[in-house]
Amino acid sequence: MLTPKGWAATKAPTDSMKTLSQIIVLLLSPTRLVIDGLKDRRKNAQGKADLLLKWNRDFFRYDIFIALTLGIVSSSLFPQNALPLVLGWVVFIVACSRCNEIVCALLHDVGRELDFAKSSTALTTGQRVKMAMRSYMGLLINFGEIYYLLPRLFPAAFFDPPLKNFVDALYFSGITIATVGYGDIKPDHVVTKLLVLYELFSGLLLVVVALSVYLAAYGSQRNKK
Repeated sequence: MLTPKGWAATKAPTDSMKTLSQIIVLLLSPTRLVIDGLKDRRKNAQGKADLLLKWNRDFFRYDIFIALTLGIVSSSLFPQNALPLVLGWVVFIVACSRCNEIVCALLHDVGRELDFAKSSTALTTGQRVKMAMRSYMGLLINFGEIYYLLPRLFPAAFFDPPLKNFVDALYFSGITIATVGYGDIKPDHVVTKLLVLYELFSGLLLVVVALSVYLAAYGSQRNKK
């Protein structure tokens, strides 16, 4: 039987591990840490569902806005270095954070489905599928932002041939996540090769989550009948 001192001894490592995991999440995905903190403040399942839906929709609008902005700024109408360096870093960090956040959420959903665990939110099947579709587009756009900004923030030969503008980066991201790969643009650096593998994994993982949600909904409907 544990004494109060024993409880304190077992609680201390648990708190340390929680702090360590929060630090790791903060480094890999600050946006994930923010949404987890906001979600913990919501007491009921419906409140958490409303928060996740708003978060997903707002970031989807942000992704579209940034994509349009980068598409215009990177066009021939503007100078080559029209995007301020500080703004480029902000967009780059947010894009990396969002990609990691989406992957973390997908891994969590896959684990929950495999364990047949109940969700802590009141999201419906339709809402989950719509969120997955927006997340798929979000991955495509955010990886495109990373591909576009990478050579501008870290001068190196990342692609062969080099990406001329954001449309090229978005195109490369699209054919990568769709596993098409025409071969007209190739990753020519270890960093971009690893990023391509990460995007492929993220896209396939999202498809698995969408299918699992579909199948779970179909199975529950059949059981009701």
